[in-house]
Amino acid sequence: MSDNQSQAAQDVIKDTSYFCFATTNVQNELKNLFLKSKKEALIRYYKEHDARWKYRLKKVFVSLIKVRNLNPIGDTVPDLLDRAHNALMAKNMTLTLETLSKLPDNIRPVFTEFTQKTNNFVKAKAALDALILSYAKGE
Repeated sequence: MSDNQSQAAQDVIKDTSYFCFATTNVQNELKNLFLKSKKEALIRYYKEHDARWKYRLKKVFVSLIKVRNLNPIGDTVPDLLDRAHNALMAKNMTLTLETLSKLPDNIRPVFTEFTQKTNNFVKAKAALDALILSYAKGE
């Protein structure tokens, strides 16, 4: 890149460097991280809200079977997680983060790593979009 880079170009370099050097597909990495965190969040939720025998049964169910509601309408933790999962599958990272922010305070820390990496992804995409727009404007 030239020595007098635009601010948009500098932002892109800074925000996308992690993704440029990553050896794995970033969206697959985010998906796998989400699924792992979702499983842990569901187990934590069931442990707090169900009887011991029911919790153990649901824990086995969650560990073995990956099920999601394609049209969740409630505001329970499982519904919020399914809504976030659906947004992730649609590659709408902003909506995924917004939905996860509605989780209760005791469940939200499970998604810390996912949230950080997804925030970085959204920031990098915004920087790249700004660079493309600046070239389109002739800056």
